[in-house]
Amino acid sequence: KVVNRLLERNKLQARDITLIAHQTSKFVYDAWVDAIQPGQYISTLEELGDMVSASVPVNLARCYSDIQMDKLVLLGIGMEMRATAILFSRGSE
Repeated sequence: KVVNRLLERNKLQARDITLIAHQTSKFVYDAWVDAIQPGQYISTLEELGDMVSASVPVNLARCYSDIQMDKLVLLGIGMEMRATAILFSRGSE
């Protein structure tokens, strides 16, 4: 819900973003793909597994050159299972 609200508030379509999210399991990955439907979803779950809170910054650094969209959403899970999302614009805006 947090990503979809973020997109709505910024008048963006999910197909226009790259998503890098907290990675815990294939089940969660599939659920977020279905619920958000991002244009690109970067994950290293099969290669690196669950990296707990490090998955978002590690995947951002490791896969930065693979990002295809100008809009980037980072989705993290923090203390007490609270979801946090942040939107970055890599374009000229």
